[in-house]
Amino acid sequence: VKAGLEVEYSPEGYSRMADNFDFVTDVIRAAVEGGASVINCPDTIGGACWLQGEDYFVEKLKRHAAIIKKEFPEREITWSTHCHNDFGMAVQNSLNAVFFGPARQIEGCINGVGERAGNTSLEQCIMIIKHFAAYQDPDHPFFTRARIENLQKISDFVNRFMLPRQPHWPIAGENAAKHSSGGHTNAVLRNPLAYQPFDPRETGKEITFLFGPLSGGNHAKSIIEQYGYVCEDSEKAKIAQFLKDFYIERRKGITDEELLHGYFEYRKPINIQEYDYSKHKNVSELRLVGRFFDHEGEINQTAEGKDSALATLKLVVDKKFPGLNIHSYSSESIGSGISATSRSTIVLVNEERELFEGRGEDQDIEISAMKALLDAVNRAYVDKHFRSEKRNDSPHDYR
Repeated sequence: VKAGLEVEYSPEGYSRMADNFDFVTDVIRAAVEGGASVINCPDTIGGACWLQGEDYFVEKLKRHAAIIKKEFPEREITWSTHCHNDFGMAVQNSLNAVFFGPARQIEGCINGVGERAGNTSLEQCIMIIKHFAAYQDPDHPFFTRARIENLQKISDFVNRFMLPRQPHWPIAGENAAKHSSGGHTNAVLRNPLAYQPFDPRETGKEITFLFGPLSGGNHAKSIIEQYGYVCEDSEKAKIAQFLKDFYIERRKGITDEELLHGYFEYRKPINIQEYDYSKHKNVSELRLVGRFFDHEGEINQTAEGKDSALATLKLVVDKKFPGLNIHSYSSESIGSGISATSRSTIVLVNEERELFEGRGEDQDIEISAMKALLDAVNRAYVDKHFRSEKRNDSPHDYR
């Protein structure tokens, strides 16, 4: 306080004070006497509900605010909330403390990130205040100074670098402004509010449409090109039909990432149906059946030395698609006992130092590794021959 800093005090567990109201009053009084100008009243365990009546923390908050105002009339105290979401009520409790209590500060996190079930979602509070505050007081509605046009960008940043966001997360989730092509499409294109409670462009989010059974080639082409890959007009209808057949059980549509996975399946140059290998003394023999670039049928390769089946397969790949090296390789057991499956992950690096991750599963660890290698090769090949834009340095993986 003497240094000119704002001091905030939080009586932890405020919402469950029960019969300790007077003690909490003494604690808050001491904090204010010591110079605190922000009193934050947290629902630490996320257990508060308006059905508690007089025991509801907002009711206690109103009583404490009245006591402090009476005892310290010259002090400007900001009352604050910090709610957890264990019952899914963090946003409601925070807003109740504002609309029906003295709180003028809400503590929370973008995307509701926080301990256990999370904290109050700040972006949800911001948008609710923006769209509903005037119903309480049309002449003097509550407001925030948040630049809401940046909410989507910030939410995406947290989603990418901190904690993944659920697709159906309100306001900023991937599906929050996504519609199934068909009945809603024309209405939404004419007026975003036809099937949206607010225009998603307010938060920096674009309206999109799920690719589904009623989608056409132009829809597939637009998504593919948004991700920086080639989809010519002459092939868009064929690609769209491939995607519909590939996801034939998905009648409700697929996500953009799933569409990209299907696109890679369409473009991939290698599709092996049978794997067979053997090793006798210092000779490894490999036999594959399927499509291997421009060859259809059986592929055989023999190698001398201590090389594994994976190394032998790498020799076959290098003949058709040189310039790739194994950057990392790992395998793990899925399940236990004799029915356990091996899951292998291989990351390849090309001459431009770009990374491509492949995965494979099989009860045979050698075959799972070979599947992972070819998966990574397919991704590297598609990226090299069908990408129209340069990508970032993260391993390529659309699943």
